[in-house]
Amino acid sequence: QGVTRPRINLGNMKRISVPKPSIDEQINIVQKIDGLSQIMQIEVKKRNKLKKKKTGLMHDLLTGKVPVTIDDGDTND
Repeated sequence: QGVTRPRINLGNMKRISVPKPSIDEQINIVQKIDGLSQIMQIEVKKRNKLKKKKTGLMHDLLTGKVPVTIDDGDTND
């Protein structure tokens, strides 16, 4: 409804039939989402640990704290 701009009022919304899953299915959906959320949190923690480790290794290499040796065995001079 609306003259210049289409819109939906409460009366229109009440006439729309929206199916919803059973309570058992809703519980199942929530459990799956919670499980995925926990997996995501674990993976984010792993990623953050790896980022810190990379930063530390890069610092050690760039400051010379860890010596870098070059293997010349594969070069064709």
